[in-house]
Amino acid sequence: MCKQNRGKGGFTLVELLVVISIIAMLLAILMPSLQQARDQAKRILCASNMKQINLLLQMYAEDYSGKLPPYTIAELSNVEKNYAPKGPYASYFAYDFDGKDPAWTDNLATLYDLKYVTSTDVFYCSGQRDPYYIQKSYPEPWKTRPVNPPGTDLFSKVRSSYIYNPNVKKAMIDGTKTNVQMYRKIIDFPRDKIILTDVIHSQDGNVSIAHGKCGWNMSFIDGHSIYSTCQEAYDYMLKGDTWNDWPLTKHVIKLVQEAGN
Repeated sequence: MCKQNRGKGGFTLVELLVVISIIAMLLAILMPSLQQARDQAKRILCASNMKQINLLLQMYAEDYSGKLPPYTIAELSNVEKNYAPKGPYASYFAYDFDGKDPAWTDNLATLYDLKYVTSTDVFYCSGQRDPYYIQKSYPEPWKTRPVNPPGTDLFSKVRSSYIYNPNVKKAMIDGTKTNVQMYRKIIDFPRDKIILTDVIHSQDGNVSIAHGKCGWNMSFIDGHSIYSTCQEAYDYMLKGDTWNDWPLTKHVIKLVQEAGN
């Protein structure tokens, strides 16, 4: 009887197919776990960024009579306007080049201008995918006018990945009722109010999310942070445009914070 000679150490086609099938099965089992591990690492790094920013805010306050950085540092006719972010979109601006030369410094960029930090890494979440809020959209040095993609004006402003001090109230400025920051000194900042959160942005049915489908990191004035997933908040964002709606944005923040407590 003739015997099949496979050659020393050889494999038949069937054996190779079995091995390939087993590898494919193992990959199918492991890939979700690997993705979860990557997502968790990004959330941890994001929370670490917030903690570092909190420390920088503490250092700034020690140097400036307990004050926190204002919404904008600009030559405005009324200094009170420095604490008046027109809409939620203004709370994640870093620099405003819109018709200005040089640009106005906004929010957390004050820490960069004053050399409390020399890299912009800390102001960006690696989980964020929206080009408005990712680091590679804004070259260093940070106060550099971004290059817009052809046919767009996305980058007349430099943005960070984080909303800063989104606690506002109505006040009169130059005879107009305006939203102004409620807490301007660390000593006045309530411990149950957030100082930083991942960007909360929705516009025309598009929602910017850094973590999973509906996950946010939030940080408090004492430096501790929470991670929260809230489908209800995501659904609210689909219904309206948070970028220019303070009441809607504050409601979303409230839902996310309550889900994380």
